[in-house]
Amino acid sequence: TNPQVIWAGGETIIFQGYTILSENGGATWKTVWDSRFIGDNQTSDISAHPTIAGLALTGHEGFLLRTTNNGTSFQEVLNVPVRFFIDWDGGNDERVYAGGSPNGGTGQVFVSRNLGNTWCSITGELAPLYIFRVEADHDRLGVAYAATDDGVHRFHGGGLPICLDSRLGVDN
Repeated sequence: TNPQVIWAGGETIIFQGYTILSENGGATWKTVWDSRFIGDNQTSDISAHPTIAGLALTGHEGFLLRTTNNGTSFQEVLNVPVRFFIDWDGGNDERVYAGGSPNGGTGQVFVSRNLGNTWCSITGELAPLYIFRVEADHDRLGVAYAATDDGVHRFHGGGLPICLDSRLGVDN
């Protein structure tokens, strides 16, 4: 909602996860979250809400965090042992998808229908698929994709009921 607000994150050379924020177009940065040596908890993805200022979700190795105040405080909203990737539904701004895989393991995708407050699985485990990325379709309401090591999986119906199409390669 504000092009001057920029999020970034990652992991230091000593495996400390961090999330940083600039509110002036990148001129200055502040740390809004760090793992404080609680393990290898890299910030793997950040997704700011497209219309609600201050609301963002950050994906880490094993959990999702939610902020409503540009990182002044965070709430853990999902704790599952995967490296999370996140994307907001293009047609329903209350729905968001998150998913990923543990290192070398079974992938899962989740949906929240209430701005990231609560989550439910829409895949169960995609054993033994590795998820590289989760993206919502910004033109089709309730459609999301998971890029896996055996192709692209499409979810439709906003995750309810469980709807899954497996495709090798990208479909149109």
